[in-house]
Amino acid sequence: MSLRDALLKSGAVSKKQVKGTERRLKAERRKKQASKEKAKLVAKREAEALAKAKAEAAQAKLEQRIALARIEAAAAQKLRLVHLIQGGHLRLSGGPARFFFVGRDERTVHRLWVPWKVAQGLRSGALAIAILQQRHVEDDYVVIERALAEQVLGIHPPAIRFFNLTPPEDLPEHGLLDDWIGERARQAQ
Repeated sequence: MSLRDALLKSGAVSKKQVKGTERRLKAERRKKQASKEKAKLVAKREAEALAKAKAEAAQAKLEQRIALARIEAAAAQKLRLVHLIQGGHLRLSGGPARFFFVGRDERTVHRLWVPWKVAQGLRSGALAIAILQQRHVEDDYVVIERALAEQVLGIHPPAIRFFNLTPPEDLPEHGLLDDWIGERARQAQ
């Protein structure tokens, strides 16, 4: 026999009071259940928000690492390029032939004074003109060999300022540079 039945039998409480108490207890249980479910829902939302924030932070950190790696790779590539060109350029002290080429800004025309053989090599594609070092004030242009020019083209094409990949046919009737160089060389002797 339950407490409710015992109280009803003794007459201490009426059926109406028992039903009211049962309704009140049932309402309290519903409130507790609802608050438990609400607490679970709130905890779940907080956990999702925290997981999302962690994922976003991890993604931002990854993007930052990737950007830093790209910057480091670009710096290493630039350093490699500088070392390649510095180590492989021809040391020229000028010459009687003027050789014109377009500068880094694609608007100015620059001139290098080179020996006749170097001018012939530039025209034939055996040699190329590259930027030795890019500075804020003025660029240094040097002459490099074809193999090195092809390497530099693979790394950073704008560093090559003149490279004749497909030299024109060298026929005497065209009156091109080789004929002119030959004539100037004969006059010089």
